Amino acid sequence: MRADHKVLIHDATHSRWLSFSEPRGIFAVDDPDDLLPALQEIEERVQKDNLWAAGWLSYEAAGAFDSALITHPPTAFPALWFGLFECVECVSFESMLSAEHVNVFQQTVWSLNTDLDKYAAKIEQIKDEIRDGNTYQVNYTIRQFADLDISAEDAFLGFASNARYGAFLDTGRFAVCCASPELFFDIDGDTIVSRPMKGTAPRGRFLEEDKRLKQALCQSEKN
Repeated sequence: MRADHKVLIHDATHSRWLSFSEPRGIFAVDDPDDLLPALQEIEERVQKDNLWAAGWLSYEAAGAFDSALITHPPTAFPALWFGLFECVECVSFESMLSAEHVNVFQQTVWSLNTDLDKYAAKIEQIKDEIRDGNTYQVNYTIRQFADLDISAEDAFLGFASNARYGAFLDTGRFAVCCASPELFFDIDGDTIVSRPMKGTAPRGRFLEEDKRLKQALCQSEKN
């Protein structure tokens, strides 16, 4: 186990950054068949030893919950990674930030793994699949690549200052940086809260404004 495993998570509910370090245990799973037993053991350890669990489930973990979901074959990147931590510390984002590193990240040149024609063709294919009733939503993403002269953590700090649901996870071999404005879900007792960005609109101040916002949403080609 590496002592330098580190996790930073923005707690949007209380507007604070939480720092986890020196894990008591690490769970890294590649095979979807091992995911549910691992999650059960993680939950048991959290309850029994009064620990914090911080980590991720990748898209490729979906098959463990529904065999009908087709995912890519396992790779070196874990489908599940969680660290179990005894202590958590509240930290100031400003205290972690270096202006020099931020400037280096912002000036980085990025390259895409696809061109505009292929991108447009994929979007049209997705629209066809939606019209045919084969899917109702597709999270289509493309990859960007860049060579950085700074650490993954410094790169993360360079773009995550306003990330409501920001997270940084250093596993030693991989680093995951998240600057999402969306909340996938939050569970508190019997209450589950989701705060998506796409396909939504704010509530109006009165009924007529509500109707205008609803109509604009329905007429949006994207949403």
